[in-house]
Amino acid sequence: MKSTRAYGEGTVYQESANKWTARITLGKKPDGKPLTKRFSAKTKAAAEKKLRDFKKAQRQEAKPAAVHYTLAAYLDFWMKTYQYQKLKPLSYDRLESTIRNHILPQLGKMRFDQISRDDIQKLINYLYRQKKLSYSSVKKTYLALSACYCN
Repeated sequence: MKSTRAYGEGTVYQESANKWTARITLGKKPDGKPLTKRFSAKTKAAAEKKLRDFKKAQRQEAKPAAVHYTLAAYLDFWMKTYQYQKLKPLSYDRLESTIRNHILPQLGKMRFDQISRDDIQKLINYLYRQKKLSYSSVKKTYLALSACYCN
């Protein structure tokens, strides 16, 4: 029985008698083609080790220490690092617009690690009651904050 790999896990295969290649897909280029990283080695174990080391380095540098960031700085980092390659251009623009117009004016200057559930609820109430935004717009704001904090 053949097992399938999860997205972003990478693959290792033999190219010739003395060459093994490890390849991982990192996302998509702006033209829609896959963005990949390749590692070559003489043995399968060495190629797998190079792939593991690369993924470990990616995980370590991916998340900054939240204590030093305002929400505005972290959202900018989050958009460029996590969302740029994952979303289609129009979806990315919509998310960026939601952040710029609804989240940053109210919470942007607060420290990322000090924002509480109450602050988010106050933002939701403000958008819905005082700015009279539609349910859909308020929900998109909430989902953007939720996704940012879950990454």
